[in-house]
Amino acid sequence: MKYKYKVNGLDCANCTQKLEDALNKKEEINDCVISFATGMMTFESNQEINDNELLSFIQSIEDEVTIDNLSTNKTHHHNECGCGHHHEHVEDHRELANSIKFNIVGLDCANCASKVEAEIKKQSYIEDAVVNFSTQKLMVKVKNDDSLMEKLQAVVDSVEEGVVLSKEDNQKIYSKPKLFDLKENMELVEGVIIFIGAHFFAGGFATFLYLFAYLLIGYKVILKAIKNIGRKDFLDENFLMCLATFGAIALGDYSEAIAVMLFYAIGEIFQGYAVNKTRSSISSLMDIKSEYATIVKDDQMIQATPEEVQVGDTIVVKVGEKVPLDGKVIKGNSMLDTASLTGESVPRSVEVGDEVLSGVVNLNDVIYIEVTKPYADSTVSRIIDLVENSASKKAKIEKFITRFAKVYTPTVVGLAVLLLIVPMIILPNQNFYDWLYRACTFLVVSCPCALVISVPLGLYAGIGKASALGVLVKGGNYLELLKDIDTVVFDKTGTLTKGEFEVVEISDDYLLEIGAYGEYMSNHPIARSIVKAYNKEIDSTRIEDFKEIAGKGLSVVIDQKQYELGNEKYFHELGIE
Repeated sequence: MKYKYKVNGLDCANCTQKLEDALNKKEEINDCVISFATGMMTFESNQEINDNELLSFIQSIEDEVTIDNLSTNKTHHHNECGCGHHHEHVEDHRELANSIKFNIVGLDCANCASKVEAEIKKQSYIEDAVVNFSTQKLMVKVKNDDSLMEKLQAVVDSVEEGVVLSKEDNQKIYSKPKLFDLKENMELVEGVIIFIGAHFFAGGFATFLYLFAYLLIGYKVILKAIKNIGRKDFLDENFLMCLATFGAIALGDYSEAIAVMLFYAIGEIFQGYAVNKTRSSISSLMDIKSEYATIVKDDQMIQATPEEVQVGDTIVVKVGEKVPLDGKVIKGNSMLDTASLTGESVPRSVEVGDEVLSGVVNLNDVIYIEVTKPYADSTVSRIIDLVENSASKKAKIEKFITRFAKVYTPTVVGLAVLLLIVPMIILPNQNFYDWLYRACTFLVVSCPCALVISVPLGLYAGIGKASALGVLVKGGNYLELLKDIDTVVFDKTGTLTKGEFEVVEISDDYLLEIGAYGEYMSNHPIARSIVKAYNKEIDSTRIEDFKEIAGKGLSVVIDQKQYELGNEKYFHELGIE
């Protein structure tokens, strides 16, 4: 079975690699891949995976990490819950229109889900709520969604400890990343203020202020180093920072110890900003999925998620909606905006019998589509899968740096120890504090943070920048190959140009006038170019009975005269040579 999880709380690419390596060592897990850029984890297993046991193992390596199960083969053990209740609970599977959807992970039984749902419904800011235990989804309709996530998590915590909420993936949950969040970095700001203030005092009080500022700025690094020592996996950048700054404090160089932690914290802020910006860019490519599909059954229209629609079902797509699944047009004709899939800016006309792909936007008229592929095999699903795994295919240089860091860090620590001890033994009249200072300096300068972070972060940034421009690079290994490219050949002009049409030659001013008036009511790119070329004010009162014939032309009355404008196929149908 293939498992898929959303991993939340990963700090850096190095932590991600450590977690991935640890999971791959487990007997029941095969081919585990974790993408730091998208936070997606996939693996295969011939055993049933218990989410709580998996989370416990992950948190034994990275204690702040949480997971959301996104697999389609989720199973639940109702007898494992210790709540002591009878677990016959009829689940509410209804869809809430215009609701906000969340993943809700950690519920042990359907009765617990019912309790959580009941408690959420009691909240004054909630209009309605549904907890679906089998799919691990929470849907809420709110009166006011300010700080909704925090409020709902607090409610869930009051009922069921250890249950984690996160926004559902198919929604736009990535806001514009901030470079600096004052609320999240309040301790850092306070530490800097106290550090500056300490310069105006002397003696023991100044020492106290320096140490207090050091703890405020560097306590996260110290805690991580201590936890890693407990796991016997401590030779990383956190340990090196602590070793170097403790040495500086022992030497009485409080300012230097604080400065090292401060620069490291600032570096972490910039790294977090770069990663979040990349994630935001990559996630924007996933907006092609439609949140619902409208199924036509017995002259009734039923809204469902794309995953619930079966092959052979008939769906209706209204003007402005995205096509949710791949299929064939069985009624109606329209123009489709395919730019999200092909990069081609010119709309494509479809009529009965034509194939349509999911992810395109219906522009002109209502069309009915017979679904030919399940959502899992649809174009949108395959593209989203590529997006989610775009950063999981590692480049050679990235793999090398990961292996190198495992050797480099212990080597640096060993050399620092030798730098402290050997000169004291072989050279006469040496000052211990001088060599301790040099050893600490060596540790700071040699810290592998920049080396280990820069390579994967550079690749993520490259993938993210491409994503922001609408280009999907399917992995760091492909990005690395671009350096060897000599020639690129494109077979589609629409992907290289802006797709802005322009009239370059016209044989008759009267023809241009009729063309501009005829096309005035159309949104087609060619129509807009003709109106632009006319470059005069259009008197819309002269236009009547405008009718667009998708993919062929249009029929319109101008100054009470009937005009037909279109392509060769349209005029053949009209019997005009």
